[in-house]
Amino acid sequence: ETPPAAKASPLDEATIGRNLYTTHCMTCHKDSGKGGKTTVDGKEINPDDITTAKQKAKSDEKIYGYISDGFPDDGMPAFKDKLKDEDIKLLVKHVRVLQN
Repeated sequence: ETPPAAKASPLDEATIGRNLYTTHCMTCHKDSGKGGKTTVDGKEINPDDITTAKQKAKSDEKIYGYISDGFPDDGMPAFKDKLKDEDIKLLVKHVRVLQN
C-alpha cells in the first residue's frame, strides 16, 4: 500500500510558485513584477506593473481570474488550459510576494 501523498510545505509552494512565474510570467512582467513594454510573438505589448497599490488591493480571486482568463486584447494569454488550478493559486501567492 502506498502512503498518502505529502502536502507540499510552504517552502516548496513558494519555490513552485516562483518557478511557475519564471516560466510563464517573467518574460512580460519581469523578475520584479514591474512589467513594461516588451515584444512577444512579434506583438508589442505593455504588461501591467503587478506590484502597484491598485494591483495589491485586488482580491486573490480577481488575480486568479486574470491569470486564468488572460487579457487577449492586451496580449496576456489565458492560462486556464495550460496550468492546473493549484498552479494558478501558487502563482497568485507569488504575485503577493512580489507586491511586498
